[in-house]
Amino acid sequence: MENKQEYPKTLTFGSRLSRYPHDNHPQYAKDAIAGTTFTLLAENVLQVDYPEALVEQVRTVDVDDSIFRIDLVYRNSGGLGRECLFPHVPWTRENFFFNRRFDDGRRTTSPGRVVIEYPTLAEREPSKTLIPR
Repeated sequence: MENKQEYPKTLTFGSRLSRYPHDNHPQYAKDAIAGTTFTLLAENVLQVDYPEALVEQVRTVDVDDSIFRIDLVYRNSGGLGRECLFPHVPWTRENFFFNRRFDDGRRTTSPGRVVIEYPTLAEREPSKTLIPR
């Protein structure tokens, strides 16, 4: 029996703050992380809510076609101050995190929110959804 996801679904995520909790992290980093949420609205739609006063830009990063990362770029950092966030998700071909749709996302932005919609599995060419072994 296949385990179907129910949506919307709030995703937890890891960051350097969760990996190194005893380090002396700046307060703005703690506040940015605490104010950020990931919501999967459907298997192919990710909503990222973030504190606009602290975060200038939200970037999606594809690491080797196998790891999906969201970078929060801090305001007034010249693009150099960032936080790398890794969603805790099932890494399966049934969602966009593991089937080569990274470069096909369409972004909709509003203050404090980015919604990224990827093609559905049915919309993808079969050759692009297969992960080479």
